[in-house]
Amino acid sequence: MNSQLVNLFRAALDVASAERSAFLDAQCSDPVLRAQLDALLLAAEQTEAPLPKLAVPQDAFTARKAELADRSGELIGAFRLLSPLGS
Repeated sequence: MNSQLVNLFRAALDVASAERSAFLDAQCSDPVLRAQLDALLLAAEQTEAPLPKLAVPQDAFTARKAELADRSGELIGAFRLLSPLGS
């Protein structure tokens, strides 16, 4: 994904959905990019639950412990973590 797409997507998420189309009209003149944005925004709206904001650990020990924690079974939005990918 290109950085312009990511930046516009993040910015559009912060705009009320009633005002989003006008915002995108003003910010995005590329029809291909606009189609990609529309598809991403539609998918984001159809997600069952928003993704939670994860806490940022305050020190290196806590950060390392959080990296190693087995979060199997935890729900993140509409997705369930089945098992760790590695450590």
